[in-house]
Amino acid sequence: MAREQREKRAAEAKATAEQKAQSAEHKGGQGKEQSAARSAQQGQGNAVRTSPAATRGQTAQRSSTPMRDAAIDRQKALAAQRQRDRADVRSR
Repeated sequence: MAREQREKRAAEAKATAEQKAQSAEHKGGQGKEQSAARSAQQGQGNAVRTSPAATRGQTAQRSSTPMRDAAIDRQKALAAQRQRDRADVRSR
């Protein structure tokens, strides 16, 4: 029963992602639509990768690797910016 629902949800998520991708192609893809198009091409529906955390009411996306990679990249970029700022202050 739960598996059927999960598969149904995954199929729906994929369908909506593909729809968004098609609409993004028509509009020339700005912002959200563009990322929706990208995720549809990679086949990442929100419901596809479910974890125990996802079943406890948190979003499935939180546990996905692309999101984690993006967060790590953001942290690295912030750290690099802080270092640059520190170097600027020293050079004054």
